[in-house]
Amino acid sequence: MLRRFFVSFFLFALFLFGVGASALAAEPTGAAQPRKVYRFFTYLRIAWGGETASSIDALFAKTQGIILSKTGLKIEFTPALSTDDLLKKLKSGEADFAALESPDYIRAVEQGVKTVPMVHLAYNGRETANICIYVRKNSPEMQGIAALKNKRVAMIGLWDWLYLQEYMKGKNIDKSVRDYFSDISLPKNDESALYALIFNKTDAFVSTDSSFIMAARTDKRFKDVVSLACMGEYPNGPMVMNPRVDKSDVEQLVKIFLGAHKDKDFKDFRIYFVAANARFVRVDADFYTPFIKRFQKARKAGWINDFEKWRKQQPQK
Repeated sequence: MLRRFFVSFFLFALFLFGVGASALAAEPTGAAQPRKVYRFFTYLRIAWGGETASSIDALFAKTQGIILSKTGLKIEFTPALSTDDLLKKLKSGEADFAALESPDYIRAVEQGVKTVPMVHLAYNGRETANICIYVRKNSPEMQGIAALKNKRVAMIGLWDWLYLQEYMKGKNIDKSVRDYFSDISLPKNDESALYALIFNKTDAFVSTDSSFIMAARTDKRFKDVVSLACMGEYPNGPMVMNPRVDKSDVEQLVKIFLGAHKDKDFKDFRIYFVAANARFVRVDADFYTPFIKRFQKARKAGWINDFEKWRKQQPQK
């Protein structure tokens, strides 16, 4: 559920669950001539539900209009073809701004892409989320990770896999994730995974605590799901800039973002800020250093390669 709110959080949250929109950010009628034009890129994935392409178009256009009226800056919102394409545009300088998921920011750093984090979203005052293992209440799996051997597990993606593998190693389990569990699934969203859990289609689900809390509000039956263990903090992804962008322009944009949750001009987005108790906060490269080290440790251990190998073996849907 939290991921669905991200879609609706105008341009910066859209990168989490993008939709294919046909006419992003048409220039508002009667808009003043911009004093500068910047290009903002994000990779638009298939929507996980909740918002239509036309509603996202409207959110983009409204956001563009607000920024233009407040700063004289025009932000052209452009979809990248893939995360690789997005990183290429950052590296070439074609992108002035971009929204990145945390793993993609780490990839950018490792590839030497010169990009600077500006802001990211904090939820309930938190700039990270804890990745946890969830099981059915009063199930045999509540006994611990050992009780999950040869059981079924669902997770959203790479980070869940890495944190689970690290947790298993800390419990002296030498097997890989794919060898330890009888079945691994990548559901399309948290709600789908939770339904699979309560209907006994899987035995455990790995996700962030914030996503679980939001999803649990949608169906009272999710109260029968409990946390078995939490395995570590996961960083919220940043909006980044090309270091060549005028610093005074950046500061104007940052000021708008920091106050957006209480700005009357963003009243159309207020419901999303309130629902997730969210706001933008400043962030810098140092914030991501511990997570980059964790990611590099996982690569050295072969866990990332293990995940990619497993994913390639899965049937295409």
